[in-house]
Amino acid sequence: MKTLLHVAATNGHLAIMEYLISKGAKPDVKDKKGRTPLHRAAEKGHGDAVKVLLRCGASMYSLDKEGKMPLHVAAQNSHGHILKVLLVNAGAKVNAVTKELVTPLHVASQRGNNEVAQELLHHKATQRCSE
Repeated sequence: MKTLLHVAATNGHLAIMEYLISKGAKPDVKDKKGRTPLHRAAEKGHGDAVKVLLRCGASMYSLDKEGKMPLHVAAQNSHGHILKVLLVNAGAKVNAVTKELVTPLHVASQRGNNEVAQELLHHKATQRCSE
């Protein structure tokens, strides 16, 4: 079930997100697709919303039902600025894998997102199929 926190994160409404969390909303709550508010903010490219959620304890390693983490979702949607927040500010693992062992670099390459792929390579993403 999509929560108000999912809606606020999807739309980048920071004050509403902070209010909901202050009233007990859980930053890692999942919708029916297994996506957290962090997945939604990463998908829509809301960098400040990503920062708020991380500051409030959201897990950057939470998997949705497709096995994707927010890092993969950002790569899939060409949001290099979100990748920077997750990699630099939050210390996400650049070679994090889905259930199918797909890395963010694989996702970006499959989508033809050259700028995102270059950003990931800049952060030492591996080009091998397995580590």
